[in-house]
Amino acid sequence: MPSNLPPDTRLLLIDDHQIYLDTLGSLCEGGKLDHAHNAAQAIQQVQSNTYDLILLDLQLPDSSGLALLQRLNAIDAMVPVAILTASNSPSDLDAALQLGAAGFISKTADGKTLIEAVTQLLFGAQVVIGDESRPLDRQSSARDVGITPRQLEI
Repeated sequence: MPSNLPPDTRLLLIDDHQIYLDTLGSLCEGGKLDHAHNAAQAIQQVQSNTYDLILLDLQLPDSSGLALLQRLNAIDAMVPVAILTASNSPSDLDAALQLGAAGFISKTADGKTLIEAVTQLLFGAQVVIGDESRPLDRQSSARDVGITPRQLEI
């Protein structure tokens, strides 16, 4: 089910798991997909190339994805960066969006959903796709860390 991206689309996937590169690469016909396994490689790639979209995992061997998100935005704030993660934590979602992420996509998304999300991100939309089997429940998560429903509302 490959999908054609707009011609000459250039993506960077920052993830230390090869399977995501293999999967995304097979889905992204029409575009070029570069890959970085860690933050250091990602910084080198971004300083050497121009990207239309960056997909960033939250867990990297040499940095947190959120710290790298800030560094990437400092290098080029015009390139959208979306989080592609196994996390379904509302606090990760909120932190990523607060730090300027263009999207937050669960790694449980199927190929069609992922390509649709990439296309929407390329056209400037903000995309949030959680793990449907574990909905993002801010109230439960807030209770777990001692925040009252009223504090959450405020």
